[in-house]
Parts: sequence; structure tokens; C-alpha cells
Amino acid sequence: DNIKPIFGEITGYPLFYTDIMGLGEGFILGANISDFGGRNHSHETRLKIKSGNYEDIFDFPIIINARMGMGIQLYLGEKKIEQLYCDGSLYKF
Repeated sequence: DNIKPIFGEITGYPLFYTDIMGLGEGFILGANISDFGGRNHSHETRLKIKSGNYEDIFDFPIIINARMGMGIQLYLGEKKIEQLYCDGSLYKF
């Protein structure tokens, strides 16, 4: 792609989360039986990233193989991060 990267560094330990939709919660939110047979959980990675003099915490909807002190490249699209390059892997959202 022709998107220019924003270079940064991971300054905190990566945190990994898994969220599981329970049976009662699913029916309250409008899920049906087929939702419980496949995708009933989600994964998330929280990274603390510093670029220049700006540092913030970002949540990504997948597991990202990252370490504290590692370089990272963020590719911005329309008001959101569309791609991320880290540890030799390119992640697209």
C-alpha cells in the first residue's frame, strides 16, 4: 500500500485479553443459537506505544507477537489504524 508508516516503540509489557460471550449475555444482546457454535469469544492485545514525544495505550482486536522495547510501525487510514508491522509480521485490521 502507499500509506506512510508512523514509527514507534512499545514501552510497556503487552497485555492479552480474551472475552467470552456467556449464554445469558448473548441472548440479551440478540445472539441466536448459531452464534454460540462458532465465534463466541474475542481476542485483544493492549500495547503502550511511544512515538516522538507522544505515548498512549492502544487496543488491537487480535493477538500481536510483541515485546517491550520492540520497534513498531503503525499505518493510519481513515481515522483509524489499518495496518501494523511488528516483529517481521504485517497485521491488517
